[in-house]
Amino acid sequence: PLYLLTPPFFDKLVVKQQFIFGVFFGLVLGLILYNLMLYLTILDKSYLYYVLYNTCILGLYLFMHGLSFQFFWPSNTWLANHSGVFFSGCTIFWSLKFTRAFLDIDKLKPGHILGYRVISVLSVLVIFVSFLPDVALATKLAIPLLALGLIFTAYSATSSLLNGFRPARFYLIAFAVLILSGVINVFNRFGYLPTNFITEYGTIWGTSLEVT
Repeated sequence: PLYLLTPPFFDKLVVKQQFIFGVFFGLVLGLILYNLMLYLTILDKSYLYYVLYNTCILGLYLFMHGLSFQFFWPSNTWLANHSGVFFSGCTIFWSLKFTRAFLDIDKLKPGHILGYRVISVLSVLVIFVSFLPDVALATKLAIPLLALGLIFTAYSATSSLLNGFRPARFYLIAFAVLILSGVINVFNRFGYLPTNFITEYGTIWGTSLEVT
């Protein structure tokens, strides 16, 4: 639906949005730097994967809310149209790499490796398709793949937890809200759910809870 806003109400809405974005992006940037320092100190690959995952999801949210076009490439409409799909593919890829390393999937759940490989290959395909002129096709591939990646990693972590791998509990706690908000956002993008505060900003709050 189309809404007409009075100037005072619009100004308040902009201030609220800027506050939300400021808190979120500041938090994610801080966590990226913190985990990068941990990686350089410990040299554990899971920290590097987590840094790359959060960097990509930061780029994805900048695109979703029009901030990348506003502040980074205001005169480049090609990047404005295609960067969202590119960051979607990268987010899926690095989230799978992090989950696989953190949950020690190769050792504890070798039966899940094929699933990780298939979704990873599909995410790389999305990245390549994002450079094609038809961004609509790439978007149709990226959005369902985001949902599939979220559901599969949740299933993998739950299975690991049921098999006695205790770190999976922390993974599930951290990602539970993000997974739920991500699925809600995907249904919103497909038009199955209305646009409101929860569907619009749920992934931001979910990611904020996950990184903390």
